[in-house]
Amino acid sequence: MLERAKEFLQASELALEKGLYNGYSWLVQRRRKRLTGEFTSLAKNTAPDAEIVNVMIPGYEELDAWIDIVIPDENEEEVSEALSQLRDKVLENDGFYIGLGIIERSQYEAVQSKSSVTV
Repeated sequence: MLERAKEFLQASELALEKGLYNGYSWLVQRRRKRLTGEFTSLAKNTAPDAEIVNVMIPGYEELDAWIDIVIPDENEEEVSEALSQLRDKVLENDGFYIGLGIIERSQYEAVQSKSSVTV
């Protein structure tokens, strides 16, 4: 019986690698969206003036998602700590790696003003 279970797992892994489980990719995508919602909610609950400026699913390269968040300068440490703890928990419990771009409002506005082009 143990041998049959190993064969089933190997066949399942092969099918996943080849993309044969269409439902699986749908479930993964759904899970990624739910997790990004948890991150954005936590950011807004920790700092109500936080602004979510970008969410990418999947994220860059091996990341399952990427979230860019602009936060008030005075809340940087608190928000970063809360989101980092959640990221570690999600990675440990679910195996999803969520990338975070956390930038203070003053830095964001400085970059925005430099990149603005007037015609």
